[in-house]
Amino acid sequence: MSKRYYFTLPDKIAEALELWANLEGNKAASLAGFIVEQAVRQTIESGRLPMKSSISDAEPIYEKFKQLLLDNYDRLSKNPYLKKRLSWLLEDNLPTMEDKLRIAIATGLTEEYLDSLIEVSFNEINQDNK
Repeated sequence: MSKRYYFTLPDKIAEALELWANLEGNKAASLAGFIVEQAVRQTIESGRLPMKSSISDAEPIYEKFKQLLLDNYDRLSKNPYLKKRLSWLLEDNLPTMEDKLRIAIATGLTEEYLDSLIEVSFNEINQDNK
């Protein structure tokens, strides 16, 4: 379940956040959530915040990225951002960094694992299209 936090930003930072979000066709609140998620994830992965229970030691073995999406569809679709993106991703479109980060957080898989799975999956797709 997602939690909601309310915080205050200095005016100049808020303006920059809104501009950044507009340039990406996103909402400032969604972008702020992504930035906070990324910072917390990096802190956990660096070892400065010990939370072993949130990062799976025994990662499931998926053969393809699409399989990971389908097997975790219910969990991923609880995230409003990913809910909008899942059908697009299931059409063999390459995920963005934000997609990968949100998928990693929702599934508890490492970004490195996702990167390797995406690389294998999209290399196969590219070879099939040749």
